[in-house]
Amino acid sequence: MAGYRADDDYDYLFKLVLIGDSGVGKSNLLSRFTKNEFNLESKSTIGVEFATRTLTVDGKVIKAQIWDTAGQERYRAITSAYYRGAVGALLVYDVTRHATFENVDRWLKELRNHTDSNIVVMLVGNKSDLRHLVAVSTEDGKSYAEKESLYFMETSALESKNVENSFAEVLTQIYHTEELKEWDQCILMLGDAKVDEQGNLYDTKDSNIMYLDKDGEDHEINISSAICFLRGKAYEALENRVQARQWYKAAIKADPLCYEALECLIENHMLTCEEEASLLSSLQFGPEDGWLSSFYSCLIKKYDKENVVEAKFRELEEESCSSNTEQSFICTLKTNTDLLACKAEYYHQCGEYQKCFELTSVLLEKDPFHLKSTLVHLAAAMELGHSNELYLMACNLVKDYPQKALSWFAVGCYYYCIKKYVESHRYFSKATSLDGTFPPAWIGYGNAYAAKEEGDQAMSAYRTAARLFPGCHLPTLYIGMEYMRTHSFKLAEQAKTTCPSDPLVYNELGVVAYHLKEYTKAVWWFEKTLAQIPSPLGEMWEPTVVNLAHAYRKLKMYDEAIKYYEKALALSTRSVSTYAGLAYAYHLQDNLNAAISFYHKALWLKPDDQFCTEMLSLALVDDSRRGVDSRTEFLGLITFDERV
Repeated sequence: MAGYRADDDYDYLFKLVLIGDSGVGKSNLLSRFTKNEFNLESKSTIGVEFATRTLTVDGKVIKAQIWDTAGQERYRAITSAYYRGAVGALLVYDVTRHATFENVDRWLKELRNHTDSNIVVMLVGNKSDLRHLVAVSTEDGKSYAEKESLYFMETSALESKNVENSFAEVLTQIYHTEELKEWDQCILMLGDAKVDEQGNLYDTKDSNIMYLDKDGEDHEINISSAICFLRGKAYEALENRVQARQWYKAAIKADPLCYEALECLIENHMLTCEEEASLLSSLQFGPEDGWLSSFYSCLIKKYDKENVVEAKFRELEEESCSSNTEQSFICTLKTNTDLLACKAEYYHQCGEYQKCFELTSVLLEKDPFHLKSTLVHLAAAMELGHSNELYLMACNLVKDYPQKALSWFAVGCYYYCIKKYVESHRYFSKATSLDGTFPPAWIGYGNAYAAKEEGDQAMSAYRTAARLFPGCHLPTLYIGMEYMRTHSFKLAEQAKTTCPSDPLVYNELGVVAYHLKEYTKAVWWFEKTLAQIPSPLGEMWEPTVVNLAHAYRKLKMYDEAIKYYEKALALSTRSVSTYAGLAYAYHLQDNLNAAISFYHKALWLKPDDQFCTEMLSLALVDDSRRGVDSRTEFLGLITFDERV
């Protein structure tokens, strides 16, 4: 019986059938997949043949039992036996013979008449190596597959092209179908229960607190919480994220010690900043669990003001060492890897990439398998341009975790860092295919397309991320940035921001206001941005300071503009636009000596800068005439376009 749990040799046994006209290459596809062989003198199959092969899907060993039969009419009598128990099929045609493609309809109808409606079917165009003889285009094959809701792939058994991929894709989809059936059964076994949006149970019977006393009072298990958590996992596997979110909330409300439920809510970005804070405030901690409340507050999104976030870490570290018992495990929290990973995440969020990188380097030396630290380490290395570190990390991750999305995300980060965007989006795409609920992969995928100025594909990736991760504001932020790239400023302003306290959001809204020539509003947004940033400012925020200076200059508030240009130079001493802006502000103030000096500094950094060259000439002429010609003004605004 297909799909059943088997002995220790494999976890699942799936029956696949190969169908299609005689001579399309079914036997050679089977031979190539199971034995890596190809027979140029292959003859028509007599009766039925089958072969087996095992492969691993999501950590499970799948044994594929693949049946092959002749395509001739005289073997129609064995049809029912051939199809019985099949859960997958490869419907093969020959791309060089249009008649075999025309017969696909008949084969598909026969397949559906004799198998379950949920059977996974892939349309396979074989012999793609015979490019000069192609009679059926790839577009025709794709179009038919889309119309009939089939998977599609072109293969060459001779060149071993896509043969492995076609079988592996079918088996993966079958496994996921079987897995979903098990999750459905899990929900049925757990019984009916209802929960509201806030995670409160309607059914009082189900909300009764039950404990399983295991090895004494210190190891009690809250059964109600465990059941709620299991329901959440089941609904998440079934891609019902709304129900999953509600049941995870119910799990942690039933038992604040159910850390796994909070982790699922946070890692999958199911809650906004406000929702996370509200949930945390609703939890009823025991007097001995004060440290846990502080720890949870460090786990959630950290967009509060600097002093608030720092106070959270300080409170937890101080509380962790307040125990009177010297050997208390709580005293180890100050050096706890999870807590330090949260702090590294906070440093990254604040733009303190060097501090973040140094901390994660220490953490990974201490615990090389701490994947949360690994993700933050990759992000910091990306921002710092450490391509060698990214390369080494990617190699090690792919070697140790070939089935994890994080590994291929690391490869994508490396290629993005060295500006090979085609390769980077290929590996980001692979990461999303391995784990469609891995937010960084979707963001990276969109950013790779944006870097190539392929806005439609970038927007598609960002919209997918925004739909999958409603608690993550970054997809919506990047959508707004793409709108600005296409000069759709009003649309950018309307882009909903899930996290209104992120300084990056304020900066982009300031840029929108600037482009709309609402300079007073732009100043307000840029100042609000800087007010949200921890002191002292890092180099990451130099563009925001320059933006604010530009806005003040537009308002003819030259002293304020000069003040912020000078602040920007303190953050980055090699910015041409800052020197040019400062020179122009002095020029407009009729301080020609200072203007000429800063024009020279800008041209020293970029000798071919047309604006500075022209304005320097005007300043030199004006210096002799003591008059300022301010007819020409062109300074571009800086926006955060360096992503991932």
